[in-house]
Amino acid sequence: MNPPVVGDFRDRSTGLTVFGVLEILFGAMCWLFVPMMIFMMLAHRPGAPATPAMLGPALGFYGGAGTVCIWLGIGSILARRWARALWVCLSGFGLATGILATPFMIYVAFVHLPRTMASVSPAPPPAAAVFAAQAVALIIMLLFYLVIPGVLFWFYSRPNVKRTCEGRDPKVRWTDRCPLPVLTLSLMTALGGIFMVAVIPFLHAFPFFGVFLTGVAAVALMLVYGALMLAVAWGLYRLKMAAWWMWLATLVLMAVSSAVTLWHANLTVLYAQMGMQPEIAARASELGGTATLWGTFCLVPWLAWGLYVRRYFAKPQPAA
Repeated sequence: MNPPVVGDFRDRSTGLTVFGVLEILFGAMCWLFVPMMIFMMLAHRPGAPATPAMLGPALGFYGGAGTVCIWLGIGSILARRWARALWVCLSGFGLATGILATPFMIYVAFVHLPRTMASVSPAPPPAAAVFAAQAVALIIMLLFYLVIPGVLFWFYSRPNVKRTCEGRDPKVRWTDRCPLPVLTLSLMTALGGIFMVAVIPFLHAFPFFGVFLTGVAAVALMLVYGALMLAVAWGLYRLKMAAWWMWLATLVLMAVSSAVTLWHANLTVLYAQMGMQPEIAARASELGGTATLWGTFCLVPWLAWGLYVRRYFAKPQPAA
């Protein structure tokens, strides 16, 4: 059965409802991980791989992701303009990140995972077990990094979905006051600032130009960086040119700091600060170094995106 034609577009209310229900279910599933994470932290033993410093950010991630999915799922069912706009921004960014991270995911599945299984097993693991673990890991990563954000971006960016939301929600929303490319940049910058402040209780060392700051210096720097990112995100949303320049300068400094730290510092020190045993920290540092290198490389397309959206910050021409 074809969707009804309203005016010159097809009404997609049914699709918005179906996607909204699925998003609410997914958000509830994310929240189910929260008590499991709390149980893991309560059952923590000194030296175990799952330390509170590692599980704390994961706890916040699952709780935050679950809340966002439920909130946007309700907005999708109600066909709110802000829900569609935010899904376009978040899923588009997620899909781009997944595409860039695909080589890293392949490395994790086919190189790092077999090494980890061999190091923790007293005997060489069977080839069938390694293959099954690789297949499951790769499928899960591709599902969450490519398939799900790709489907969400495809649906919510459809013109008929946009027209349906505009018809059912004619009120101008806060997401309409900023171009979606700039809104994406602003949202990701704000999330980066929130994350930086949220991990302070769990991350006891902060990498900074080749060294790991600890104690008051690390906390102060993370607070300043987080507050700066939130201020820049607000300025980007308001299309302030000064905010764009500040974003550019911060991104370049972060890229240089990451490169210098990766080249000179020993990531094992950072993982030791998180309570890992030396042998576990050594294994984690191998993957962490690769992830840091790949993350630094991914700053290049993020820089290109920032340069692309600069056109929206041009000063308006005076009226004739």
